[in-house]
Amino acid sequence: MSTPEPAAELTQLAGGPSIESGSGERQTRITPLKVKEFGPMLSALEPVFTDIGVLPDAMVAGDIVHLFTRHAEALLTAICIGARVERAWLDEQELDVPVNLFADVLSVNRDFFERRLKPVASQLQAMLSGGSTSPSSSSGPATA
Repeated sequence: MSTPEPAAELTQLAGGPSIESGSGERQTRITPLKVKEFGPMLSALEPVFTDIGVLPDAMVAGDIVHLFTRHAEALLTAICIGARVERAWLDEQELDVPVNLFADVLSVNRDFFERRLKPVASQLQAMLSGGSTSPSSSSGPATA
């Protein structure tokens, strides 16, 4: 049994390697999200939480198209954050560019989306479907 290389472990913990992407006339380097980008990314993806919670672990083209159909504005904002591109530039690209950039952002930030975002989305779904407004259902009755 071999042990992972330290660099490979760090790459896994950081979310994944960077990806160089030729998008339109621009070369883009997608790297893992920074702490300062977590809040804006979560805010951008808030309307998408329930859909992300039910997606399979490995997203396919149909899943991405489904998300774009329902949440185009939120995803375009998230792409701009994750790919660090301007919205005006993204708006002028062919349709495949945002889809490819979104796939790259997901790939590089797999840890963020799978281990952090999906559990939050699942918890929100459970709260909404169960009618609870708190994450814990074991609390005692409220007193006046």
